[in-house]
This record gives sequence, structure tokens and C-alpha cells, in this order.
Amino acid sequence: MTRTQEGTSVSDCTNAAEALINRLDRLHSAPQVAQQVVRLTKDPDFDVRDIVVCIQRDPALTARVLAVVNSSRYALRNKASNVKQAVNYLGPRTIRLITLTFGLVDSLSNGVSASVYQSYWRRALTIASLSSRLAEQREDVDADDAYTAGLLADVGVLVFAQFHTDQYSALEESFTHGPELIAAELFEFGVGHSMLGARLFEYWGVADDLVEAIEGHHLDDPVSESPLALTVRTASHLADAILTPQSESVLTAKTLLSEEFDLDTDAFIDLVLNAEETINREATEFSLGIGEPVDTQNLVDQAQRLFADAAFESAMDIDTLTATVDEFTTEPPTPW
Repeated sequence: MTRTQEGTSVSDCTNAAEALINRLDRLHSAPQVAQQVVRLTKDPDFDVRDIVVCIQRDPALTARVLAVVNSSRYALRNKASNVKQAVNYLGPRTIRLITLTFGLVDSLSNGVSASVYQSYWRRALTIASLSSRLAEQREDVDADDAYTAGLLADVGVLVFAQFHTDQYSALEESFTHGPELIAAELFEFGVGHSMLGARLFEYWGVADDLVEAIEGHHLDDPVSESPLALTVRTASHLADAILTPQSESVLTAKTLLSEEFDLDTDAFIDLVLNAEETINREATEFSLGIGEPVDTQNLVDQAQRLFADAAFESAMDIDTLTATVDEFTTEPPTPW
């Protein structure tokens, strides 16, 4: 039987996830509009007007969609004043992604603690911004898909918080986000938030590559992964490094950025600093409470030290090799 790192079987994790998802349906906590939009757009001949009507039924979601559409992210020449204009400006596919993301997260955020809400959006915007920028370095990943996957990567956290509000809030405060938190979730609930989020989207019939990206974003070295999953996983490790001082994830992120995205030290730092600006700006534009603004200076300093240490070690290796070669070529041969 296949087993997780912590010793819980995959089938047990799946059963635990399905039980929570069924509870969402029974309590009508699932985001109805987002689900309807997903169903509508599965038909390649869907009518855009149906999407517009669907979104307009939810005034709060309509306001959220318009705030996102009119943000600096899309830099529209003319502001959209209604959903129909938003669809005309950005196209149904982008509106679908925005609706799925914010419709889902806003719905699942109801009733969760302020600390979980702030932590979720702080991390979601960080992964999304980094994922989108990393996607621009590749020809096989769409930046909007990467942004959406980044925003939704940790959605399982909100599902836990719906049913175990106080317990999960304490859990999140006690354990570092990533493998440590997932191990605690497995112990308490029988499934980790990355698998829970993946099973939720699988249940809704969302695209397989998005499901894969959500499920694998905390892994260190998956056997195989799609370009989208690789992009989001890299962004997730980098987000860990930004949001958790002295996180070991910076080493994994450094390796991935170098080997998979061909980013050197300067590009690494530019990526992080640009992401910081985007995260804090979008938090304001989207009216999302993330607590203190994201500050990447600690990571920049840590990255510079790491790269400097690596360069020093490389130089020492070269000096040692050169000295050995010089010694070999200058010393007279030992007589027989």
C-alpha cells in the first residue's frame, strides 16, 4: 500500500478529505457561484451571457471581480463598471479564473479566525505573484494559470478552518507552514491541506494540472510534475523563505530557480523585490487584510550570503585544484 511520509495511507487521506468535502456540501458552505461558473465553462460552446448573469447574482462577488479586473495587475485603459464589460475586456477565461479564485476563497473565509484569514492571503498573494513572474520565464506555463494556482494552493487551510476554527488557528500558530504543518494536520485530521485542496478541486472537475499543482506545492523532489506544478512548487518554497525567517526553503528555492528557471543572484533578488511590491499593492487594491506588509529584505540578505558563500567555496575549490596541478607539474619526478 502506498503511504505518505508520515505513515498515513493515501486511501485514508483521500477518505478524510472526502468526508470534509461532503460536509461542505451538506452545510451549503461551498461557493455556489464559483461551482456554477466551472460547470458552465466545461462546455466549449458556453454562452458568455450565462457567466455574466451567474456572477451578478452575488453582489459581493461582483464587487470583488470588478476590483480585481480594475487593479493595476491588468492595467486596463478604461475601467470596467460592470461584469459584462469585464468579460469583454479580459475574456471569459480570465473572468472564470478570477471568479473561481475569489468566489471560492471569499466563501470559505466566512467564520475563520482573523489570524488564519490574514495568514492565508499573505501567503496566497506571495505564491501567486511569484508564480506569475516565474511563468513569464517559461514558454510552457500561462501566467494567469500560475497566478490562480498560487492563490489557491493552500485553500485546504480554509476548509479545515471552517470546521475546526479554534483548533486549526492554534495548530497554524504552533507549526511552521509546510511539511511541519502538514504532519500536524495528518495527525489531527487524517489529511494535509495540500491533498485536501487538490481533492476539493478534483471533486469539482477542475483541470488536472491545477489539481496537480495544488497537491504537490509542498514537495521537495516529486517523481514527475507538469510545468505548472513545478512553477507553483518553486514559488511555494520561495514564499516559505520570504515569510519564515531563516527558513531552509531558501536552499531548495535557490536550486530550483537556478536549475529550472536559469535565474542568477541578481535575477533572484529582482524577482523577490518586485514580488514584494506587487503583493502589498494587490493586498490594498483587493481590500485584503494581510497584517503587516510583506518585507523581503531578510531573504535578500540571506540569499546574498548564500550566493557569496557558494562563490567563495567554488573559488576555494578552484584554488585547491590549481595548487595541486602546479605542485604536480613543478615538482621533479621521484627517482625510482
